[in-house]
This record gives sequence, C-alpha cells and structure tokens, in this order.
Amino acid sequence: MLRLAIQGALETVSEACRHIPDDLLLLAPDIPWKKIRGIGNVLRHEYHRIADDVIWRLSSTISGLSGRRSK
Repeated sequence: MLRLAIQGALETVSEACRHIPDDLLLLAPDIPWKKIRGIGNVLRHEYHRIADDVIWRLSSTISGLSGRRSK
C-alpha cells in the first residue's frame, strides 16, 4: 500500500514538472528535469516491471531535492 502511495506521489511530481516553464527549469540546471518528467511515463505504463527498490531510490532522490531553494 505504501509503495502505491509513493508511486502516485512520484507520478504527481513528474506531471507537475511538465508544467514548469523552461526558463524556470534553467534556474536549477543540476536537477535532472528531463528524467523527472520522463519517469511518470515509466510509472504509468511499465509499473509492473519496476522493482520496489527503484521506487524507494526515486522517492529518496525526490525528497532530497525538495529541500532545495533557488538562489
């Protein structure tokens, strides 16, 4: 159940990134925006092939980015 909640949250983050204007994405070039945007498709369409440890690593990576602030 927790995995499904985390997976849903990752999909939400991925979709939200698709709506951030490119000029704002350029303010944080070290964040892998393309990968974050793309993971939503993988989670939606290849969910049956994703191992639990991949979901946990993704959630750790995303939560590590959430504390960042733009300069």
